[in-house]
Amino acid sequence: MIHKCENIKIPLSEWGLSRLTSLKHLIIGGMFPDATSFSDDSHLILLPSTLTFLSLSEFRSLESLASLSLQTLTSLRNLEIYNSQKLQSILPREGLLLDTLLELTIWGCRLLKQRYSKEKGDDWPKIAHIPRVANDFKSTSKQ
Repeated sequence: MIHKCENIKIPLSEWGLSRLTSLKHLIIGGMFPDATSFSDDSHLILLPSTLTFLSLSEFRSLESLASLSLQTLTSLRNLEIYNSQKLQSILPREGLLLDTLLELTIWGCRLLKQRYSKEKGDDWPKIAHIPRVANDFKSTSKQ
């Protein structure tokens, strides 16, 4: 867990997390208060493909997760996103989240709530394949 470290000045793109091939769970949040993206390099892989659980929270200015290259996280089963009010998109540039994702949780993200609300949001069809989607307005499970 890396949380509430607002004084860290080294960008996530320079941490070398992608080399930590034993890393399975990562919780990160409450840092980089002015960052709108995790990286300016769309080809840079920031996280290891071995991650099964990723939780991101309290990124005040973050607008997109596209720079995380979520499509490279081929082991990812659970993705949680909390309290990131300016976050507009969780989708990678390819437009779909991985089929391996079993659970997506979104809480306190006003713009995501609009885009990914069940059957009403413009991007609901892009996450509808996920067996469990939970957010601050309802939870859906495919049984």
